[in-house]
Amino acid sequence: MTIEEIKKRSLPHFQAMGVRRASLFGSFARGEETDESDLDFLVDLPNSLNLLDVVHLKNLLEDEFNRGVDLIEFSCIKPRIRENVLHDQIVLL
Repeated sequence: MTIEEIKKRSLPHFQAMGVRRASLFGSFARGEETDESDLDFLVDLPNSLNLLDVVHLKNLLEDEFNRGVDLIEFSCIKPRIRENVLHDQIVLL
């Protein structure tokens, strides 16, 4: 699966939920993914979303890609991995 395909398939879900910013990071962003790799997204979520909305978005993306998805809020990146995550990110939105 290419980065462009990930972008094309994920953007409608992000936009429908009002996500302000989204990036791909992790193994897919580095081109090191395997068949078992999940998709790792950094997101900037609107304050209007609650936990159930975030779970719903995660489920929509997992159904779309038929694989696990991790959603990490930009503001919640742990300081010890922040530099590597931001270096690897590919901006989608």
